Parts: sequence; structure tokens; C-alpha cells
Amino acid sequence: MNYPGILLLAVFILAICVFPCGALPGPVEKSVNAAGFELRGDSIASIVFPSGLNDTHMTEPVIFEGQITREDQHANFSQAMAPEPQDAVPLSRLPSGVDNKDYFSQAGLAETGMKTQGDAIVLVPITPTPEGYGYSYLYPDSDTDYWIYAPGTYTPESDITAINSTAITITAPAVHLDGKGHTITGKGSEAGIILTNASGTIANFSRISGFTRGLISTGEGAIIRNSSFTGNTYGIKTNGTSTIITGITANENTNTGIFASGSNTVIRDSVTSYNQNLGIVTLYDTNISIRNNVLENNTYGAMTILGPENDIRNNTIRNNGDGIESVADGSLIADNIISSNQYDGIWAYGNNSTISGNTITDNLGIGIFSPGERAVIEGNSLQSNPQGINATGNNSIVTGNVVRDSSNTGVVMSGANSLASGNRAYNNTYGIDITGINSVLTGNSVIGTKKVGIGGYNCNLTLTGNSMDGGLGGLLVLGSNFTIQDNVVRNMTKYGLAGWGWDLSFVRNNVQNSTTGIDFSYMSATVTDNILVNNSEYGIYSECENQTILRNTISGSQRGINITTGSATVADNRISGVEYYGLRLSGNDSVIRGNTLFNNTFVGIVNVGGSVSITGNNASNNWIGILSEGNHSIISNNIADGNRLLGIGYGGLNTTASQNEVIGNKIGGIEADGSDTIISQNTISNTGYSGIFLSANNASLTGNRFESNRYALSPYGTRTLLFTGNTLLNSTDAGIYQDNTSNGANGSIYNNYFGNLKNIDGEGDAGRFIWTNPAGPQPGASVVGGPYIAGNYWSNPNGTGWSDLQPANPNGYVTTPYLVASGANDTAPLVRPGAIPVTLTSDFSAENVTGVPPLTVRFIDLSTGNPTTWRWNLGDGSYSTLQNPVHTYEGIGRYTITLEVENQDATAIVRKTEYVKTNRPNR
Repeated sequence: MNYPGILLLAVFILAICVFPCGALPGPVEKSVNAAGFELRGDSIASIVFPSGLNDTHMTEPVIFEGQITREDQHANFSQAMAPEPQDAVPLSRLPSGVDNKDYFSQAGLAETGMKTQGDAIVLVPITPTPEGYGYSYLYPDSDTDYWIYAPGTYTPESDITAINSTAITITAPAVHLDGKGHTITGKGSEAGIILTNASGTIANFSRISGFTRGLISTGEGAIIRNSSFTGNTYGIKTNGTSTIITGITANENTNTGIFASGSNTVIRDSVTSYNQNLGIVTLYDTNISIRNNVLENNTYGAMTILGPENDIRNNTIRNNGDGIESVADGSLIADNIISSNQYDGIWAYGNNSTISGNTITDNLGIGIFSPGERAVIEGNSLQSNPQGINATGNNSIVTGNVVRDSSNTGVVMSGANSLASGNRAYNNTYGIDITGINSVLTGNSVIGTKKVGIGGYNCNLTLTGNSMDGGLGGLLVLGSNFTIQDNVVRNMTKYGLAGWGWDLSFVRNNVQNSTTGIDFSYMSATVTDNILVNNSEYGIYSECENQTILRNTISGSQRGINITTGSATVADNRISGVEYYGLRLSGNDSVIRGNTLFNNTFVGIVNVGGSVSITGNNASNNWIGILSEGNHSIISNNIADGNRLLGIGYGGLNTTASQNEVIGNKIGGIEADGSDTIISQNTISNTGYSGIFLSANNASLTGNRFESNRYALSPYGTRTLLFTGNTLLNSTDAGIYQDNTSNGANGSIYNNYFGNLKNIDGEGDAGRFIWTNPAGPQPGASVVGGPYIAGNYWSNPNGTGWSDLQPANPNGYVTTPYLVASGANDTAPLVRPGAIPVTLTSDFSAENVTGVPPLTVRFIDLSTGNPTTWRWNLGDGSYSTLQNPVHTYEGIGRYTITLEVENQDATAIVRKTEYVKTNRPNR
């Protein structure tokens, strides 16, 4: 028996009775312990003990007041104090049916130096509190099996099966509860552990199960670690701030694994799985960190985050309903692995969120869905989700992501003022769609798309520097004010770039190996500086009003540019190697200017529009250079060189062909079959058959120069022809050829210079034409400089023709008729005006006429007779009007040089065959 201790305790109680105000004789230190006991120095001022505490039973509690005798001490406390400090009282010793809730909650029980106390057999302080107590047992009719109300470190000796609604309640601060691998089991009870308004550590429980809440924590700075919460409604539910939850397993809970609502909470290195609702839920608090967790097989979803400025990183999330659902502003969702969820990988509703570095695969919904504004979605890897990224918030940035194998769309952006840059989309049905106004899509790579690589819808979008390879279509825009610039598109089965809308701008794009390079329609488009190569059907296809197509390079298509409607300016394009036509235009009031079209199988330019200006183009080495059927068109200052059939052909009413150079075409130079046409001041040379085929009625041919054609002019049935002021030189067969089909032709042919071996030939009726000025000689400069416009000047290539041999006279014509053909006379043929001129001859020499290309040759004029004009044909398709030109030959060949000189009285010509020779370099 510990009589000294009992006696001392009795003295304390007696002192309380003698000094009701709580004062002991003499100065003492006064304090209040954690359980509410008033201490004076080493004494206890008042205390309540149970009565009849012994080894077998406990009766009604007795409150001791006043003086206590030694016998009372012995009778009431000897059995209570009997166990040694290291012993535990068996549960069988505890009575039942006694309501001690108020008693224990208000006073507690002091057992100095003991590890066990009364009913508290399970919770034993490893480090006793300074006062030596701090736990109690509340009986079955109370709410809590075990109540820890003083700081310290506690552990259960064995597994706990809850009798009351809560197994353990902790109200004291600084409590460390170490489960030592034990379990806590409830039967639908309220809570396994409640940590109320207190910090503390809960650790190392192998399983807490069967509760509405496995653990409830409301204190600040709680730590919950290395424990398992299984088979509860909620595994863990906290609303205290600065809580740390680490190393937790929360499985098979009927609602949620971990439910955290306090700010600055950390959830890390934990596993939540097979929960019927969510793995982790956080409420509307800030700065919650969720890291390095595994969330799998949760029915509704892995986690829902409601508060702002959260940090969600390095989690593994798989086989849940949804992956991560965040409605919080300013959250960071980074470096997570999210796979095989039934719905979406990440839903980020909040504004100013950052979603970065996540790996998201095989989810059955959207990989990343972000309706929040100012979201940054960067560096994520997404594969085999129906839709990769869907950012609907304004001012979003989607950059550097990799999206693969989406059955719908890789990236969707519908918010205004958004940016998608540097993303890579592989093997998706649709690659990237951007629909928000004032948005930019730049530097993205889209490969292997089954349908459209990039789609832009709405208005004011900029799509620049993207690349697309493989799919149905490369880029499609619908709306207005699009800038489509510096994109690269390859291998599309339908179109490379397509736009349907207003104010479209296609600039510096490169489209290869697609069906159509650029396809656009509706209103107002600009297509400039694009490279369109080997697109099987069209380089450019347009059904648009008001379009400008400039400086594009097109090759290897069936058709180069096809404009089906609307006015257009088509200028400075380079089109080659096209199977059918380089450029076809159907719109009225259009301009075709400065284009280069060469080596196309069929036609360089086809125009069927009215009031079209075709000017300054170079159509060379095609089947036909220029073909125009539109009314009121102008064909001027073009070069049609070396075409295999025809240089320029046109029909339609009121068309003008002027100042064109039509050179070296195999069959015809110009063919005109419309009505009311004007053909003026053209140069037509080296044509294989006829310089001009003419079947147009009311045709006026003035000021043209024909040289070295087989026939200069072939009028087929032309009625009301006016042929005047033309020069016809060196035709190999005849200047004008009429066959039997020309018998319907008629008109006037006068004031022309004929300098051919045979000037008129054919079986047609030359008598149907008038060969002198119908009005008689009229004042005006003739083609040989005379003062009257009368008949024609009849010469030959050597300058020894009929008119050359006539004496010159001041009028520049004679009244001696010239027999043109049977039944046709020129009644006022032209002759040299004035005195007989000094003989004009044409001659030249050159330096460095043989060598390896590039070979630069300087030609020197040796003509006599004071020529005033020089016309050089340099043999490789180049011409010059300089007296002493210098020219560089780039190719290998033998070049025939022709020089024609002229003064006010005469014209002379010389041709030197194969005069310049360029050879291959010696090896």
C-alpha cells in the first residue's frame, strides 16, 4: 500500500475543506492544469474520484469534500492504485451502464506516474503529460469511446472496435497518436478519429473502417500520415488549415477518400482508390497542395478542387470517372499522369490556371477541358482521348502540347484573344480548331490528321507558321478577317488551305502534294507569295468576289489558278508544269497582270470573263499561251513565246490585242474569231504557220509587225477587215495567205509594208479586198515615211521589190497600179518619198562569239546609210533596240542573229545563221 501518497492526498483534501477560498497557509504557486484541476505548488486543490474502485466493480461516483481519514483513503483508493505503472487494466474489469460523461469531461482523473487509468486501457501515453494524465474512457451511452484532452504521444495496445459514435476524440493540442499498425473499426459510426480544434499527428493505423468519416480534423496544422481509411463513407474529412495528409490509403469508401477544406492543406504520397464518389475533394480554400498521389478506380472521379491557387502535381490518376476537376482560380495542375478515366482527364473551370507537363492518355472524354479565362495549358502530352484539349475561356494560352490519336479533335480553342502555339497534333481526326475572335494560332505542327488539320472559325484570327502533313484538309477557316500566313501543308487528300468568308488573307504559305493548294470563296480575299507545288488538281481555286492573287508560285498541278466568279486582280504569279491551264478566270472586271506561265501542257491563261485586262504577262512554252473568250477585254503588252500551238487566241466582242510580243509559236501567233476586235502594234515573229489567224468580223489590224512567219496573216472569212499600217517581213511562204474558206472575207488592206518573197498567196479571192485607201490618197505619214496614206509598199527581203524599184517622188506613192493577185490591184502603191535615198545596209560583227556559258557577247553595228533604229533578234528569245548591245547566253546551243535597221527612207535586214556558239565545258 502506498500510504504516504494516500496520506498526502488526504491532507490536500482536508486543506481544501479548511480553506474554502482555495488558499493554503503560506505562499504557494497557483496554476491550472490541462484537465481543469487547480494546482497550488505540488498540491491539488480539489478533485473528484469514483467511489468503490476495486478489482471487480465500480459503484456510484463519490465526490470527496472536507477531511478524509486514512481508513477512507485505504478503502477507496487502495485498489485503484494497486496496478503497477506498466500494467494495463483488462477491459473485463470495467463496469457498464454508468454515465460518467460530465464527470470525466469536467474533472478527469489524476494518476501520477501511471500509464493506465481506469477505463482508458487502449490509449496509453508513451510520453506522459507533465501532470500524468490526459485520456479517459466515456461509457457506451456517451458519444466517444476514447477522449484525449491533454498533449502527449499516444498509442493503442490493440485494435479498436468502436462502441460509441466516435472511437477517438482529440481536443488537446500537440497530440501525437501513433496507431502502431492497429485498426479502428466502426459499425456505421460517426467517426473513427475526431481531431477537434487542435493540431496533432495521426499516424500508422493499418485500417480505419466502418465510419461515416474515418477521420475528422478541424485543427490547424494537423498531420495525418501512413494510415489506411477503407470502407467508410468518407475516408478523411478535414477543414482545418495547414493540414498535412501524407502516405494515406483511402480505398473503397462509399463517398470520398479524402475531403479537405482547409487552406494551405498538403495531400501527398497517398493512394485513393475504389471510392464510390471521388478520390480527393477540396473545398473553397486556398493554397492546397496535392502531390505525388495515386488516384484510381474512383467511381465518379479522381479529385474535385474548388478553392483557388492550388498546386496539383505529380499525381497518378487512372481508371476513375473524371480525372481532375478544378473550379478554382489560379491553380497549378502539373506533371500528373492521367489515364483510362471514364470521362475527362482534367476539367479546369477556374481563371488564371496553369496546366503544365501532364501526361493524359486513353480517357473516354476530353483530355483537358478549360473554360476558365487566362488559362495557360503548356507542355502536356495527350494520347488516345476522344478530344485532346478544349480551352473555351478567353485569353487562354495553349502552347507546347503534344496531342495524339484523338478520335475527335486534338486541340479546341473557342475563347477570344487566345493563343495556340508550338503544339504538335498527331493522328487525330481533327487537329486544332480555334474559334475565338482576335486569336492567334502559330507554330503548331499537325501530322496525320484524318480530316482537317487546323480549323479557324469566327473572325479576326491569325494563323501563322503552322505545319500540317497528311489528312483530308490542311487548314479550314470560316468567318471573316483571317490572316493565314507562313504555314506549310503537305499531303492532303482534298485541300491544303481553305477559307469560306470575308477578308481572307493567305500569305507566304507552302502547300505541297495536296489535291488543291488554296481553296476559298465568298468575299474579299488576298492570296500573296504562296508556294503551291504538286497539288494534284488546283494550285488555287476561288469562288470569291473581290480577290487579289499576287506573286504566288504554282507548279505540278492539273490546273494552276481557277477563279470561277467575281472580280479579281491576278498579278505577278509564276505558274509552270501544269497539265491543263495555268490560270483560268471567269469573273468580270478583272485584271490579269505580270504573270509568268511556262511549260504548261495546255493553256497558260484562259479568260472567259468580260471586261478583263490581260497585260504584261509572259506565257511561254505552253500549248496555247493566252486564250480569252470574254467580251470587252484588253490583251496588251504580253509575251507569248514558244507555245506549241498558239501564242494568243481570243473571241468575244470588242476585244483589243495590242503591243504584245508573239514569238516562236509553232502554229499560230494570234488567232482572233470574235467581232469588233482591234489588233494593234503587236510584234509577231517566227511563227510556224500564221502570224495571225483571223476569222473575226469588223476587225481592225493596225501597226503590227510580222517577221519570219510562214504566213503573216491568214484571214478566214473575215468581213469588214481593216488592215493598215502593218509591216510584214520575211514570211517564208507569203505575207497574206487566203485559202478557199476565205472567200467570204472582205475589207481594206492599205498602207502596209510587204517585204516577203511572196507577199500574197492562196486560192482565196483577193479581189474581195480593197488594196488602197478607199478614200484615195490622204495626207498622213505612210509606213515608209511618205506624206500620203495611199496603197501598200511592195518590197521583198532584199529590198528589190516592185516599190523599191520605182523612182522616188515627193508624194510617196504612184498611180501605176500594182497587180496584187488575179482580179486584185493596188491602184496607188507606195514608193520612196522624195529623192532617192542613200543606200541603207544592215551588217554587224561581234566579240567572243564562241565559248562556254555563261558567254557574254558584245555586238557591234556595221550598218551603212545612217540608220536611225536598230532591232536585234539575239537568237535565244531575247531582243534589243540598242545600237551595240551586250548579251549573256546562259544555255548551250547555236544562235542565229538578226539585225534590222531603218532610217527615214528605208529598212534593211541581215541574218547570220549559228553566229554564236556555246559549248559544254571540257571535263
